[in-house]
Amino acid sequence: MCGLAGFFHLDGRTTDRDDLLNMTQALHHRGPDDGGIWTDAGRRVGLGHRRLAIQDLSVHGAQPMHSPCGRYVLAYNGEIYNSPVLRTALTETGAVFKGHSDTEVLLAAIAQWGLMAAVKKLNGMFAFALMDLETHTLSLARDCLGEKPLYYTHRPGEILLFGSELKALWRHPQWQGAIDQQALGLYFRHGYIPAPHTIFKGVHKLLPGHVLSIPQNDGGSATPVVPVPYWSFLDATRLNTMMPPHTAQPGTTDTPEDLEAQLDALLTKTIEDRLIADVPVGAFLSGGIDSSLVAALMQKVTGGSAHTFSIGFKNERYNEAGYAKDVATHLGTRHTELYVGEKEGLDVVPDLATLYDEPFADSSQIPTYLVSQMAKKEVTVVLSGDGGDELFGGYSRYALTLKLWRQVSYLPGGVKPLVAKLLAMMPARCLAPLMGLLTQQSLNPATLRHKIDRLGQLLTIETFPLFYRAMISQMDPQAIVPGFTEPAPWFGALPTDPLAHMQAFDTLMYLPDDILAKVDRAAMAHGLEVRVPLIDPDVVAFAWALPEKMKYNQGDGKLILRKILAKYVPPSLFERPKMGFGIPLTEWIDGPLASWAEDLLSPESLAKSGLLDVAAVRLLYAQHKAGSKNPSFLWSLLVWQQWYAAHKGTAF
Repeated sequence: MCGLAGFFHLDGRTTDRDDLLNMTQALHHRGPDDGGIWTDAGRRVGLGHRRLAIQDLSVHGAQPMHSPCGRYVLAYNGEIYNSPVLRTALTETGAVFKGHSDTEVLLAAIAQWGLMAAVKKLNGMFAFALMDLETHTLSLARDCLGEKPLYYTHRPGEILLFGSELKALWRHPQWQGAIDQQALGLYFRHGYIPAPHTIFKGVHKLLPGHVLSIPQNDGGSATPVVPVPYWSFLDATRLNTMMPPHTAQPGTTDTPEDLEAQLDALLTKTIEDRLIADVPVGAFLSGGIDSSLVAALMQKVTGGSAHTFSIGFKNERYNEAGYAKDVATHLGTRHTELYVGEKEGLDVVPDLATLYDEPFADSSQIPTYLVSQMAKKEVTVVLSGDGGDELFGGYSRYALTLKLWRQVSYLPGGVKPLVAKLLAMMPARCLAPLMGLLTQQSLNPATLRHKIDRLGQLLTIETFPLFYRAMISQMDPQAIVPGFTEPAPWFGALPTDPLAHMQAFDTLMYLPDDILAKVDRAAMAHGLEVRVPLIDPDVVAFAWALPEKMKYNQGDGKLILRKILAKYVPPSLFERPKMGFGIPLTEWIDGPLASWAEDLLSPESLAKSGLLDVAAVRLLYAQHKAGSKNPSFLWSLLVWQQWYAAHKGTAF
């Protein structure tokens, strides 16, 4: 796990080595162990690298790394879990290795098979920049599901800038930053900015499973080069027609018990693969199904020496540490836990704008940062249970969305607008029993009115993709971002089956751009590598080939994971309502953060960007203070305002 940055001049200009060094130093937190830079003789191309030493701690693992043939230079961030297998195959072709790093294996694979053929053989998490000195082409590549980040901006005929984080690009003298209004709207819809967009115009996240190759002589074309896919989630899961490069598949005649055993063995192997390291490895443990299963299998693979970490909150409504401790005690792991109060969480808030480089409002970023800080004191690598909800239908919103969609679908199309108008006219108290049944919550009058109005909006939606988008949206961006138009998602059409659609949407967008981005930045802020075994491409293909009833049934998700976990942990220790990994946003915004919020959401502060409808935002804020609580959206507003104030005049 490391950080990389660089430039590629397409117009004959040059960059000073000191500028490249500054770009690279911006990523010091990602690689505190070592650093290096390389430029060609004319300083037209440069690669910078910060190293977090995981495999081969010697100088033989240092980067940027040159191929023995002299053709390639590589700066790489990640881990290739099948590097031992690839090393054996490459050795048989005559390759000679100086050390045992996976970087050296990756470089040898590219030299032997070519870039596209090599990248299709990789099983791991990675982002890398490769300079081909023979063809004068620079290529960027990112792993299948987007575990590792890679940002770039390409001005055809001028320059390509790239880096693991945006802050590295800002350090280059030819950086140009301007806020992208459409990306801002997407941020307010989701609380994060989905790929390929970033908050800046003309700056992109490289899509998962894609390679971008740019020759130095790009002809000065006004059309940017388009990234090319080498792996497709829709193909690998047979939601399209192509066969996957990773071919783990359940048999069509296997019994449920057979499938449980096959998945148990597959998950055990993915975890064993992810323990490869020359430094200590641990695991995050929340006490939920996914993290408990990862910890249980890690304990099995290591012969009882797993080290687990959990964070507890003194506010009991948000505390799962007791559950995690019970699981750890049963498994016999070496368990470390840290209880934090309100002060520790609030102390992280001022740093959010610099941790994430662009607005990012998943509030679980704060506990993730704190548990990473704790774990780094004892290990350099941790395993995480992320991905289980997307692949095995674990999110509670799936059941609620399916329930509402069925009820809405019962109404004839011509009746829905009339019902929506009726809902808008009726007093909220008359609809309280209905909304309580739908939401399984007791709602105050202001929040009840908000939920009723939102139900009326849902009634006007005719297709399930738009219905689900509305369900997961914090708000309609057009209400506060003038001129916003919804960009089409990069992945195109998804399955028509409602449950499959939700899972695929979340795997392609929410997982990489929220969950994995959150974990990467929070952990790498402390120089901690996180590995995610549940989203191994073989596991992804296997999960999607399973019968739906083994994953999801009548509102219960992750059924097969529950069955497997029950072999290692009594169900009484993990069968409980899902809590999530959150913080008391409403209490904070209305309490210790109240003056901060008032300042950031004042008319004067809101007007500074010139990008928001100030009156509309102030109305929403007033509704919040009157009791209509939408803390996630309000948190997004505060994070945006904080980010804008922190970076105005430097990044844009």
